[in-house]
Amino acid sequence: MSFDLSTRALVSEFEVKLTEPDSGVYITTDDGEYVSITIYGTASKQYRAATAALKLKNSRKAKLTPDDERKATIEMLASLSKSSKNLVVDGAEIKTEEDFAKLYGDDRFAWVVTQVTEALTDQTNFLKKA
Repeated sequence: MSFDLSTRALVSEFEVKLTEPDSGVYITTDDGEYVSITIYGTASKQYRAATAALKLKNSRKAKLTPDDERKATIEMLASLSKSSKNLVVDGAEIKTEEDFAKLYGDDRFAWVVTQVTEALTDQTNFLKKA
């Protein structure tokens, strides 16, 4: 009997449910809804476009400074962030790529960058659910 590898195919998106940075408990609204960010993964055209743009940008610079690397990470994560649920910062809902770039660039929320980056780099998050 053969095995159909498509049962382990990658999907293009994953919903990152944010957790408290100190306890790991899911962050929820007063109504019990998760606070989350949906990201595009390696099996998406958005990921391929973002990595191509990053490679092109980096090839034009002789040497990247730490600030350049940080800016590139923020831009890439913002371009891979599709949407959010129940996510508000300083009274403003996070909706657009620009909103995500501001969020990821704000040192107060470095833990969000960590959670999104970890989710993005773990391909098991993007496996097709049975």
